[in-house]
Amino acid sequence: FVRRLSALYALCDFYHAKALELFRKEQAENLFWTNRTGIARDMVFGGTKVTKKYASWGLAHGVEYGVYLELANDRRYESLRPIIMFLEPEFVQDVRRLFGD
Repeated sequence: FVRRLSALYALCDFYHAKALELFRKEQAENLFWTNRTGIARDMVFGGTKVTKKYASWGLAHGVEYGVYLELANDRRYESLRPIIMFLEPEFVQDVRRLFGD
């Protein structure tokens, strides 16, 4: 069980790093919003949390106005949720493979 939990943690780390790389690649070309200073783009970070009951990974803004970037204008310029939703099916498939479902 401990080995699978460690593998799951590594898998979550892999996906949050993959999501962060995808975000930085796309935002380098101002895909989501226009970078004025680059601070918001550079302050996006990823994280992983794994317990005995659940596992999760994600991205978050490190600037206070990150919530505005994601939710303003009816989410027209959101960046983090679309990337996570894009990677979610692949992640779920990998978790099922890991646990033999």
